[in-house]
Amino acid sequence: MKRIRGIESKPSDRVGSTRIGQYQTEIGCVTPRLFSEAVRRIVEEYRWIRSNPSDDFDCRMLERNPYEWQFGIRGASGTEFEGGIYHGRIQFPKEYPSKPPSFTLLTENGRFKTHNKIRIRRLNDWQPSWRVRDALDALIDEMPTYPDGELGSVEYNKEERRDLTVKSHAAAPKYGTSERQKLIDEIHEYLLSKSPPVPFPQLPQLIPSQASNGTGGSYVVNGGYVVSGNTFHATNSNGVGILDSMNAFSDEDHKLLPSWLKLFRWRKQN
Repeated sequence: MKRIRGIESKPSDRVGSTRIGQYQTEIGCVTPRLFSEAVRRIVEEYRWIRSNPSDDFDCRMLERNPYEWQFGIRGASGTEFEGGIYHGRIQFPKEYPSKPPSFTLLTENGRFKTHNKIRIRRLNDWQPSWRVRDALDALIDEMPTYPDGELGSVEYNKEERRDLTVKSHAAAPKYGTSERQKLIDEIHEYLLSKSPPVPFPQLPQLIPSQASNGTGGSYVVNGGYVVSGNTFHATNSNGVGILDSMNAFSDEDHKLLPSWLKLFRWRKQN
């Protein structure tokens, strides 16, 4: 048994292949007892999360720094964030759990600023009995709300948030060292396996075709969608329906469509 800065390191004190005794974090004026309590609590929570995986979030601890995790959350179902995957960092104070962890989002989302510590309302009354998983659940719940001039917030409408949802699902953000990026990519892959498709069409670049119907020709969209004159057709088995004339559409349908398709209306095909 060896002792490092007041921490007894045993072969069983592991997170994956990383021993607690390997952590060389500078403890400053914090007593070894407090340091030990913080690390042991953080490691305990991490083990629990890894042993009890959630469909709504995932976390990865940096190999040599228990005080910093990468995390990802899924957008709440039934909201403009549904289908989105949002990445961030968790930083623990050395006084944890007496003091709460801080959260920073890395994915543009339309609710919180990125690369800034964010304010989660429920953490204002932090209790040492609360855990990281409770804070992540609170963050998921708070994403669809609108800020009231809160520090670290941004104000986007639902349409703008939906556009960002599509982008967040498509690719993980690029951030930090190769180790951090590896963890981010692992989290993204896991959450993709738990995420439903984004609940509105993500339609790519239009490619002009040779056909013309006398009203401006037609365009073929990658994936088998066709715009012809003032009518939009879904032509493959993956199309969710047929678009009627762009002269008839409802306000609610209008809000759900990508910005370049504001003139079209989806009608589900049986």
